[in-house]
Amino acid sequence: MRRLVAAVLLVVGMAVSLAVAVQVPASAHATLISIDPAAGSTVSVRPAAVTLRFSEPVQPPVAVRVVGPAGELVSDGASAVLGDRVAQRLVSADTGPGEYTVRYQVLSSDGHVVTGTSKFEVASRPAGTAPVVHHTVVRPGVVVLALLLLLLLMLALAGVGRLTAIGAPDRRGVLLLGGAGLGAAVTVLALVLLLAGGAPHVLPGLPSASPVVLWLLDLMPLAHLVLGTATLACGLLVGGWLGEPTGGDRAIALTWLGAGVLTLVLLALQLTGIGVPAGELPSTPQATGAFLGVLVVGFLAYAAPTSPRSAAPLAVLGLLPSLLTGHVRTASPAWLAGVGLTVHVAAAVIWVGGLLAVSWLVLRQQPGWPSALRRFSWLAGWAVLALALSGLVTALTRVQSWSALATGYGVVVLLKVGALGVLVVLGARQRRGLAAGPRVDRRTFVALAGTELLVMALVFALAAGLAGTPPPA
Repeated sequence: MRRLVAAVLLVVGMAVSLAVAVQVPASAHATLISIDPAAGSTVSVRPAAVTLRFSEPVQPPVAVRVVGPAGELVSDGASAVLGDRVAQRLVSADTGPGEYTVRYQVLSSDGHVVTGTSKFEVASRPAGTAPVVHHTVVRPGVVVLALLLLLLLMLALAGVGRLTAIGAPDRRGVLLLGGAGLGAAVTVLALVLLLAGGAPHVLPGLPSASPVVLWLLDLMPLAHLVLGTATLACGLLVGGWLGEPTGGDRAIALTWLGAGVLTLVLLALQLTGIGVPAGELPSTPQATGAFLGVLVVGFLAYAAPTSPRSAAPLAVLGLLPSLLTGHVRTASPAWLAGVGLTVHVAAAVIWVGGLLAVSWLVLRQQPGWPSALRRFSWLAGWAVLALALSGLVTALTRVQSWSALATGYGVVVLLKVGALGVLVVLGARQRRGLAAGPRVDRRTFVALAGTELLVMALVFALAAGLAGTPPPA
């Protein structure tokens, strides 16, 4: 087990060194800081141009489309880009009073496509006599997703209950817990993206890839976390880190490799859909991170049969390249955010991967599972400590004021902290059971481990949602 810790520390150390050494310009989701005319404002005279300012410099292709009260196009010519500002000229003809809609689409430095809509009104009377009032409407799709999440959580808990009651391998219980748990995670991710402002938008009149492509691309961070953790669990088993070597990891590694290739394809479709030349695709940080991940996972799938001890450390390494091409680059300081996020994700997947590996031994009724659990418990304690400290560092670099906690990004961070708190309580209960005596109760372990894995699937979904949600400006 100490050799595993040394190997993982070596991998994390390499990633941390890369995070500190590679100095690149800030690159994460560009957030709209201001727009002139301001959103929801009423002006007495229609301006000659609309000006947008973002949290970081943006790059072509940039598209701004302004539509008048009668649905006519009033933007004139191409948008002008100067650093973090975008200006769009309007037609010189008088288009009259009424509500004007501004739809914009810009490309962040890391390749993320950012879209949005803003409205202002040109008054036919003195401005301010009848302010425009905007109402928040709960979309029916959100309610449906919330009800679906409740149903899936009930099914997953029913799977935990069935496995606990039977106390032996049961395919239906495993399918209930695994299938409903993954479904709940996908549903949580969709809710986070919709409610926190990270959901993909296809705006009328602006170039874009298919909505299916955009939603699949937003689901890929969750897929990589799940597949990477499952590969790590298999690597712990086949490498003999928890006891006698057992199982295999090549099939899950190949599945993860396929997800990486799919991510590259989706990125290409998204960027070419907004007009990025095909020759510039490899230069985007997102594509670079995805390509490096594919290389690592491909090497893992190739080397695992002949070098099973390398599978677990390589699985951790395979998750790290994409971490250094997202929000971390706009944090302050960026190097500290990179180190914190690297340690945070490594600790999380080691914790969950180890628990998943021990659970597999229990469900297969392997005789060495109690000793494997004790080995894992020692590692899990350190992983939880690293997870808590690195999570605090990462949160402080992104949410730097109390008011930021009221943003969509801040709310998701609070939800993630609460879920991690639940996991710590469950883990402490598991450790108390181990300290009570030499015998470990199988049913108690299954109940606690099943609940832990379900909650961690939801934490993964929240983490993937943060990756697609604009951080506070």
